[in-house]
Amino acid sequence: MQEKSKNVLMAICTALIVLLSIAGSLSAAVVREAEDAEFYSTRSRQAVQEYLRQMESDLDASAYIGMSEAEQQQFAGEMSAWMKGEGELPDGLNSDEKLHMEDVRRIIRTAKALSRGCTVAAMMIALLVIWMSAMSGPKDAAKPIAIGAVLSVLLLAGTVAAGRGMGFDAAFIRMHQLLFTNDLWLMDPATDILIRMMPSNLFEAELLRVMQRGALMAVLTLAALCIFGMMLSGQIRRMEQEGKNK
Repeated sequence: MQEKSKNVLMAICTALIVLLSIAGSLSAAVVREAEDAEFYSTRSRQAVQEYLRQMESDLDASAYIGMSEAEQQQFAGEMSAWMKGEGELPDGLNSDEKLHMEDVRRIIRTAKALSRGCTVAAMMIALLVIWMSAMSGPKDAAKPIAIGAVLSVLLLAGTVAAGRGMGFDAAFIRMHQLLFTNDLWLMDPATDILIRMMPSNLFEAELLRVMQRGALMAVLTLAALCIFGMMLSGQIRRMEQEGKNK
């Protein structure tokens, strides 16, 4: 019974390591995109051009957004710096837009803290799993670790499937309703430059970038933890064996 409980605990811990690593990596990816000047300039203009083609509009990106490419580059640099906590918000935003960006920056700061917290928590739990694995043989440890990994993958797959079933537009609206306590995110293209500069197809493309970057970072994090775990576990076993031989 004791061995069974230990295996269950290892499976749960392994699932937590995977999920925390993914959550931390996705949070870090969101922060990186939000602080990237290219998001507010080059990728923004590309998304606007695609949006206008979909709308069959004769306007070019500069006319629709209300600023030239050079002006947008300057705007993007100032916005990127401000998101990092430097300087002021760029000129051209009205009071509601500024308040909304304050809300966004608070969320980005929370994402930074979440990324660090998840990474530290994953490392702490990994140390626990390494210690429990060292106390068992490699064969005994493999089963609960595999179960934990499968459980976490199934949970993630279910979450992704639920999001896809909802559709991007509905999920995007629901996300704003959950993240914001006001309706400042509901903007009017006639008065708000942010909605003209960042149409929904920009965020749809950014979501894919975040998922790809986050997945890569999670794989690298988990690979590093696995390598560290194997090295430390092997060292613990050698120390134990040396103690028995004395």
